[in-house]
Parts: sequence; C-alpha cells; structure tokens
Amino acid sequence: MNHVVEIMVLPSNVDSDQTLAQFYILQHESWHDVPFSQLPTIGLERLRPALETLLEQIGVRLREGNAAGAEGRLRTRGEGYWNNLLPPRIRSALTGALEQGDGPPQLLIHTHQTLEWIPWELLYDGREWLGVSCQISRLPMVVGGPAGNGAPHQVQHAHSFLGSEVFDDVEGDEYRQWSSTFDCLGAAGGTVHLLPKDGLTGFPTIDNLEEMQEADIIHFTCHGGTDRNGGGPCLQLNPYDTLTGDIDTPTVEAMVFDSPGPLVFGNACSSAAVAPNTDAGPPLTRGLGMAFFNRGASAFIGSIAPVSKATAVGFAETFYQHLLSDRLPVGEALRLTKMESRASGGSDPSWLFYCLYGSPRSRFLPPGPADPS
Repeated sequence: MNHVVEIMVLPSNVDSDQTLAQFYILQHESWHDVPFSQLPTIGLERLRPALETLLEQIGVRLREGNAAGAEGRLRTRGEGYWNNLLPPRIRSALTGALEQGDGPPQLLIHTHQTLEWIPWELLYDGREWLGVSCQISRLPMVVGGPAGNGAPHQVQHAHSFLGSEVFDDVEGDEYRQWSSTFDCLGAAGGTVHLLPKDGLTGFPTIDNLEEMQEADIIHFTCHGGTDRNGGGPCLQLNPYDTLTGDIDTPTVEAMVFDSPGPLVFGNACSSAAVAPNTDAGPPLTRGLGMAFFNRGASAFIGSIAPVSKATAVGFAETFYQHLLSDRLPVGEALRLTKMESRASGGSDPSWLFYCLYGSPRSRFLPPGPADPS
C-alpha cells in the first residue's frame, strides 16, 4: 500500500508575495500547522522570479536543440528548494514515507491559487527528484472541483486535438506517432476522434468545445503561450485565428463537464504554468490546470515549463500505454513515464516538467472486463 503524505500550503498574506507560505500536515486525521520557527528560509518574492528565469533559459536551450547541462542545473536548484523551501517537519515526513519501501508514496498537496506555481516536481532530496520518487497530486482549493476521489472511469471516447505549426508534414515520424497515440484505446473498442481529421488543415478551435466536453479523455498537442488579453496561460490551437484560436482560462471557466469529468492532458509548453510574476495582467490568474479542475475535470496533466516536441509526443504515447493498456492509476502511470523518459537518454530534461491535478488513485479503464483491483 502506498504511504500517503498530505499537506496544505497557504499564503500568510494572499495579497502579497513578500511573505512566507504557511504549511500544514495531516497526521492522525487532524491538520497540524508547522510553527513559524520552521518556515522556509527562501522568501517567495525571491524564489518565483528566479525560477521563472531558470525555466525560461532552459526553454531557449530546448528551442535551440542544445539542453546540455540543463538537468544538472535543475538538480542544483531543486536541492536548494528541498532544503530551504520545505520546513524540516515536511521533509522528515516525506523522507520517512520514501524509506517505507512498500511502493512510491503519494504526496497530496492542497494549495491556494496564489501558490500554484511552486515547483513540487522539481524538488530534489539529494538522491532523486520528488516527481520521480513520489506520485505527486495537486489538489487546488476550488469550488466546483470533481466529485469522488479516485473512482474508476470508463473510457469510451477520446478526443485528440492537434494545434497548427506543431508538425511540418504528415509523413514525419512525430506526426505518425501523434496520430497513433490512442491506438491502444481503439484496439480495446473505444472511439478516438482526431482533429484535424485529415492532414494538417482545418485546425480545431474553441468552437469544438461542445463536442469535446462529452469526451472521457481530452488531449491537446499544441503550442502553449499567453493569451492576447490579460497575459494568462493558453493553449494555442491556431495563432492565426484571433477570435477562437486560443483556449485560455476564461474559455475553460465557461465550460461545465458532466460527472465524472474527463482526463484532460495539455501537452504543450507551460500548459500548467500560471501568469508570469510581472506587473502586467491580473495577479491571480488561474492556471489552466486549476481552471479545468475547477470546472469538474477528474484530472489534468500539463507541463510547468517548456517541453521539446520529441519529448512531448513520446511522453504521451508511453503514458497512455501505462494508463489504458496496463490499467495503472494515473499517478503511477505518470511517474513511470517520467522514469522511462529519463532512461531513454539524452540531455533534454523536459520530461521532469509534467504534473498532475487530481487524485493519483484515479483509473481510466478502456472498454472490456473491469479491473478487479
């Protein structure tokens, strides 16, 4: 049985980054606050801009095709975050869970939207990344989140949306890999809808949302960016369509999913990031992960930083094999995919950036006999 560490992280002042976060830990069915004497030594006003600069620098290296040294740099920063961001009481609980030896622990994080940007997956305890050693689950404090906690979901329909300017032609290996991502679901008797349906024309827009909301899995492969209005995050389906080409936070917040809600995978650069820490744009813009979760999606997977195209396409294919063919819970499917992406070699560290909103225990089962577990 997986050991569970459950924490809550709240800002001591919701109107300012110039303060420390307040940590709570669930022990013996009660929440216990971490004394201020044990609070992190890194102030949030220092951590967030430094993190944004580092991830931006790595994104530039990825676009140039030269990410050599990036993982080492992340590891150095990640160990600093582990030692100075997490209070000793939280570090001790996580270390104890990791030493249990009865499977990867589950780290459940309840967080206020002002602290949604904290890079839990990038913390490094001196031996391993937290996002590899643990099944990390972000459980944002929202009003309209999904019902249930890890209940099985029967998957009948998947919608896989491709944005423009991702692939050069339909003959390339990456396009073929994208188009076959859900072959495992089709082989099990499920229905897969690919948009665009033929070739690289007629890219989807937000006008497809009504049909999309009925899917059990919604997968986006596109570029990520900031919207044209407030500077918040968005999925760019078609940058040339200025009216309906972006899926931004207000668009998501107008949606309502049936229960149980779908798994949404935003396979795009910084799809799980929040608005940059600047004076431009609303300071409390929800990230897309929190927005989808707030509207009832059972789970959201996205990236907190830029990802390379090759990593993104291969990552998705491996993830769905674990989720649908191997029938693993979503948290373990994501963790194993990270481990296998690292084992494939290369200097590209962008497999580190994927994160999960929702219960790590949720299962998304294709048509066929139910899993007795």
